[in-house]
Amino acid sequence: MYPLYRPRKFMENRLDAMYFKGLPVSQFIGYKKCGNFENEKLCREFHRLGLPIQELTKKLEEFQPDRIFVGNTFTFLWRAVYEIVAECKRVMPKIPVKVGGLYAILCPEHAKASGADEIMTLEEKTTSDNFIKIDTDLFGDNLPDRIFLGTSVGCPNHCSYCAVHIVEGCTKVNTSPDEVVSELKYYKSMGITKFIFLDANILYGYENHFKIILDKVIQEDLNIELYSYGGVEARLLTDDIAEKMVNAGFRSVNIPIESASDIIIKE
Repeated sequence: MYPLYRPRKFMENRLDAMYFKGLPVSQFIGYKKCGNFENEKLCREFHRLGLPIQELTKKLEEFQPDRIFVGNTFTFLWRAVYEIVAECKRVMPKIPVKVGGLYAILCPEHAKASGADEIMTLEEKTTSDNFIKIDTDLFGDNLPDRIFLGTSVGCPNHCSYCAVHIVEGCTKVNTSPDEVVSELKYYKSMGITKFIFLDANILYGYENHFKIILDKVIQEDLNIELYSYGGVEARLLTDDIAEKMVNAGFRSVNIPIESASDIIIKE
């Protein structure tokens, strides 16, 4: 096995990311060594993406905020949270800092150790939060080339490696298909043609929800590009559904791993 860490690259001025790092593999390698697997570790540092920390300092001093909120989705990017919180407290020690996002909800004690004053809790998150419309006025003249949106929350599965059932619940809650299509048409009128669905298990309850959305998109002939980031359960993706998704404008979908067991995969 050759666990690789991403090499450092000159990407300091990228505005759309903060950090990327290979998954922590030391525990995994230790486990495999117990099984007498051959191992060789190629050490690479995680590489830094996004604005330099000096830019954050500059913006803090210019803006003079009353409160600071730090959001993070991925638990493996916790170093970014620690660095940002530390810099915020250094520059503005009297301003309260709150850490939110899935990282804070899933790992509250770890997030608290960042030095933040407050940590977002699961109780603060409501189902309706997932359906808040994006205020395009915030972008000014720099509209994004793609929009992320969700049409449902929750998943009935309890996969041990997934946090959706913890964060969003085990009951699938859908928004109105008419609202979804209306939103797509609104963004299309502004010149945005790429849309990425964040729904977890988007094909669950297909006939009563996502099929209706696809049919309306095809009927309206929106000519847009669609992608599924949240994942499609493999057993639910039939040839007919795949064909309809392509006709509606789908370019790619994510099909998440369901098991590492050869027996289960074969079944």
